[in-house]
Amino acid sequence: MSYKSGHTYQTLKSALSSTRSSFPDHSTVAEMRPHSQTIHLHRVREETYKDDIRAHRFDLARPSVETIFHELTHWADLVSTVWGQEYLVGLFDAYDVIVRTQGDESTYWKVIEHFDQDRRIMLPRYYRTVAKEQQLHSVSRPWTIEFSCGQEFSPDGRINPAHPLMFVRFGENPSGALVARQPLTVGALLETIATYSELKSGMPLLYKPDPIEMKIDSQNWSKEKSSILYQAELTTYTAPAHLLSFRTKTGEMLLSYEKAASLAYVCLNLTDESFDRLKHPKEYEPFGEDRLAAFIKARNRGYAFAAIATYAPVHDDAVATQDWLNLAMENAGLLSIGELQQRAYAHFESLSRQLTVRNDLDLVRDYLLEIGRQVFGIRSQIGSPEITQSALSNRKMPLPPLFDSEGTLMEVGEVPWDRSRHDPEHMFECEWALREFRDNFLKGCRGIGRQEEDE
Repeated sequence: MSYKSGHTYQTLKSALSSTRSSFPDHSTVAEMRPHSQTIHLHRVREETYKDDIRAHRFDLARPSVETIFHELTHWADLVSTVWGQEYLVGLFDAYDVIVRTQGDESTYWKVIEHFDQDRRIMLPRYYRTVAKEQQLHSVSRPWTIEFSCGQEFSPDGRINPAHPLMFVRFGENPSGALVARQPLTVGALLETIATYSELKSGMPLLYKPDPIEMKIDSQNWSKEKSSILYQAELTTYTAPAHLLSFRTKTGEMLLSYEKAASLAYVCLNLTDESFDRLKHPKEYEPFGEDRLAAFIKARNRGYAFAAIATYAPVHDDAVATQDWLNLAMENAGLLSIGELQQRAYAHFESLSRQLTVRNDLDLVRDYLLEIGRQVFGIRSQIGSPEITQSALSNRKMPLPPLFDSEGTLMEVGEVPWDRSRHDPEHMFECEWALREFRDNFLKGCRGIGRQEEDE
């Protein structure tokens, strides 16, 4: 079926395939595309998935369940965190350029500003170093970890002291020879929370009546999931969990991700006031006062994660994760989780009050911000950031429909999604239009884009 523009789902998907989503995505299984706020399940067919669930074929359904809740967590972090809502406001400012003011070239900078905002979610490959030859490491032989900092390059090629970078350096054990050097990005924090949701979604589906069979399946599942932890090419996605485990001595994968996801969620919800309260760890003083001040001024959430983790207590089985997190925040000079949540929600409300409706897409923006406030409230009640079947049980959280592998919209939430206020198919078309405009303008102002059109 064709959309209003004459495109089909598959033609749009093909047209956008050369531009990866700016959100983390380490496989071709699925992706959440923030420009359209849509989730695409490339290997999940709705009818097959629902048949497996109805027939209790959980071994077959489990990979799809894990994927679905992984991507839904990315979506939830986009609409219901301080970082995410500010991102959406910038995105719809870019949309306003092509919807309302196209032809007024004095406004085109907003599209490039958002392009740079996208670029910082993961940072270009240039900033990451991976050794060509590496020895085999595992939980029983973990990498060594060190910390350093650097600075971004501006688009004109100059070092930009306003945007410092926090790096985690992984080394061979015991020699310390370089394995990988990874900047701590917002994308890494997003992936940490989504991976925790994935783990928590898959675990309940491992149940088997035969305890021996269940033990074997659980061991195989754990081995499969932990296999990515010591792949140097994937430190973009695992660095926060490694850092947290190093600081708090949590050797078990699920426990490390539970604590790392909880801290990552806090960092995505820090307001200006919270950043200004954050204490710099003594071990980071060699970075210099100017560099540390720049981390705070830039509201660098990766640095905030590293700093708070430094103040976190060593893991104690007798201390609940929320209590552990409150202690870490107190040691770092921050307010309690409850007070942080109050300030985050007040920020959401203040942000919405400042916005005006300039075009029809701004109505979509306002709906997403409204939904985000609801999602934030439910996540606060849960007391943990994961989006899973069990966490959402008896809670009416609005969730968007997802595109299955054939482009069919698949409902997964109990609350009906208002497609008159956010139509995933229309927004997918809008993403394509924004990409076409942006790539063309990048040729003009930065000389980059799809060069084949000029040849």
